[in-house]
Amino acid sequence: MEDEHILVDQFGGLDHQAFFGVYDGHGGQTAATFTKNRLNSIFEDELKKTTDESLLDQKSFQALCSKCYKQTDDEMKISVPAAGACVVTAFLRKIGDTRYLFVANAGDSRVVLSRAGQAARLTIDHKTSLESEKQRILDAKGFIDNSGRVNGLVAITRALGDHHMKGPGKDFIISEPHAEMTALSAEDDYMILACDGVWDVVEDQAAVDLIRSTEGTCAAKAKALVSKAMADGSTDNLSVIVVQF
Repeated sequence: MEDEHILVDQFGGLDHQAFFGVYDGHGGQTAATFTKNRLNSIFEDELKKTTDESLLDQKSFQALCSKCYKQTDDEMKISVPAAGACVVTAFLRKIGDTRYLFVANAGDSRVVLSRAGQAARLTIDHKTSLESEKQRILDAKGFIDNSGRVNGLVAITRALGDHHMKGPGKDFIISEPHAEMTALSAEDDYMILACDGVWDVVEDQAAVDLIRSTEGTCAAKAKALVSKAMADGSTDNLSVIVVQF
């Protein structure tokens, strides 16, 4: 098992906010564990310097996520020189009378929102099948093999760690996350965070349909999604967090 996850209610000691993360490790568990232990703390520290108005500005939020992911990545260089982790994080905060969901990811772990019963993907899968990612790697003088792996090594194009594939003149894998925010309404009932072991075999809408139809707690719904991924043929690590709004 190379995955880690985290759920922090009352994030930063405040009732109106929470933090969630799924960290899908590769090349061992060390990068995923390091990310679990550091990223949310760095994010919490940066939030203390940020106003609600700044947080609601897309460019400012992107810059915040970029800084937090990069700092975690930089700290990882010495202690975790080779392993890597795909990262997806979600932060909930109530601002005024509205609840906002702030999401970021680097790699192919996803956040999928159930909005009026329809699946709404809030993340981007950073893979070589994405033309912009493919071109970035080729521009950096890297290559993509026939199986879609960057320099024949990894199947994703963004991650924390993987420092043997980063650095001046060889930024084949980067830590820069995709960041997105959305205001939540009564139409939004569930959020799913999961690693690619789930999404490789389960469509977004099928996952939403399953958790909405499964009775019980969010933990029971997450277990049902893991069971479906296994039944559908996944042989990868499987990590799922289900949040009910």
